[in-house]
Amino acid sequence: DVFHWHTDAVTLPHQSLAWDYNFRNTNEQESGGAPIHYQIHDADLTHGFYFGVANASSLTSTLSADVQTGDLAYQRYHYDENLQLQHTPNFETRYEYSLEQDRSSGVTQTINTVDVGLAHHLFKSLVSTADAGGSLIDTTGNGESPQVYGRTNFAYTKLIPNGTLLANLNFGWQWQQSPAGSQPIPVINQAFTFNNSQPLVLTQTNIDPNSIQVLGTNGVPFVNGRDFVVNRVGHLIQIERVIGGLIPAGGSVLLDYDLFPQAAHTTNTGNAGFGIRDDIDNGPLKGFAPYARYDLQRQTIDSNEFDSTLIPDSYDDVVVGSDYRVWMIVLNAEQQWYHSTI
Repeated sequence: DVFHWHTDAVTLPHQSLAWDYNFRNTNEQESGGAPIHYQIHDADLTHGFYFGVANASSLTSTLSADVQTGDLAYQRYHYDENLQLQHTPNFETRYEYSLEQDRSSGVTQTINTVDVGLAHHLFKSLVSTADAGGSLIDTTGNGESPQVYGRTNFAYTKLIPNGTLLANLNFGWQWQQSPAGSQPIPVINQAFTFNNSQPLVLTQTNIDPNSIQVLGTNGVPFVNGRDFVVNRVGHLIQIERVIGGLIPAGGSVLLDYDLFPQAAHTTNTGNAGFGIRDDIDNGPLKGFAPYARYDLQRQTIDSNEFDSTLIPDSYDDVVVGSDYRVWMIVLNAEQQWYHSTI
């Protein structure tokens, strides 16, 4: 049973206000299984203020709450402030703060995040973006885990005689400090998207596979064995979508799982990548789009205690391939070489 309410209004010049409320009452009965009953209250309040030349700059404030009662009960609250400044037609900056709190099964996880970014357009061919920020995760029974990061990306688009050339270059760095845990660390609402028949790969090495729950973006859980299966491949966990289950190809899901307690450690991660693609629109090779990309990651983990689950996730990833478009059909051939220390 579903009820939806939406209201939006222009409160003052250059301002807007929107309110959404959703109520869902669900009774679920699977053959041979216990009945499940829960109710979801989902509310969002968003205020926008637009200013500057042509109102191109904005300040957006969002407050949301998602509460599920009955079976599978949880609470989720989110607050976000997002300031976008359009300094010139080719240069803009962004400033964002968010606070999120999740409560489930007696565990509370609070995440404070600050992010600052910029984007610059050069000659309409080169788009440069960069952002830096940090977060502080506080989980019941496991203390605080601070993190700082920085990323840059350069995207190049150029018309050439046979079509369009696209290239990108990116760099990133992340530092995270994790305290010693006395009990499992819950990971809540981690977003993933299934790529057709490819499984989801979780590279975290200390995941409890028995704790994995897969939910839809509306919070409704999928059934292990009917909609998905969990496999362990070496140190990694793979989640495969069951053909004929309720998870569609290309579907987005949320994952909840527990991490086994680990020794206190500090993680440094650096990554870089490069890609190039040629969309051929003219000549005898019309319809072909050859591409190649290379990504690398180098990670170090420092700890005063030995912990066999602390395995650095370093890898080199090379992909080459091509699309071929003919009529309404797209054919693809691709080769990947992936080398990882784990």
